Amino acid sequence: WFEVYNPLGADIYVGGMVVSDAGSDSFTVADGVVIPAFDHFVFGQSADAVPLGPDYNWGEVGTFYLANGDDEIILTYDSVVIDSIAYDDCADCFPDPSGASVSLDGGSYAADNNNGALWCAGTAAYDANNNLGTPGTENAVCVAPDPCDGVTCEAPPTAACDGNTAVTYAEAGTCDAGDCSYTQTQTDCG
Repeated sequence: WFEVYNPLGADIYVGGMVVSDAGSDSFTVADGVVIPAFDHFVFGQSADAVPLGPDYNWGEVGTFYLANGDDEIILTYDSVVIDSIAYDDCADCFPDPSGASVSLDGGSYAADNNNGALWCAGTAAYDANNNLGTPGTENAVCVAPDPCDGVTCEAPPTAACDGNTAVTYAEAGTCDAGDCSYTQTQTDCG
């Protein structure tokens, strides 16, 4: 499944819109389909793609697969690309979680949706299988992971005597931005 947000104060008619990737997958949205104003509209490959079903089930009208590693979603209307996104799972690109969808930061709807840094893994369970995401509802604001999460600072530098000054370090340090620092003490060693 994937979701399209309508940020306008008016409904958008999408009947006839083609959804494709850069390969051979595509489907055409049936006549009469409208995305309501300020709505998070869910497209799904099957009636059970999300609880209560998607807003539009493309499994009945075309072949379109979303790869986990890398793929594209291209929305075209009257041969004009309305929006597109190309994602992949390279380092520092888009998140690539297991069992979770990825979503555009809830505070970044007007930003470039091809910027992987604006996407994060879903955190809220939306079905009985504990899949994570927000199908059909507002995306959460992405919270940057704490670079100190899981870091223990228990390996201070080795004490040394530099000329007449001995430099020693506290056994436990503090983490800041993923780096450990240790309180040092200087004493006369001469």
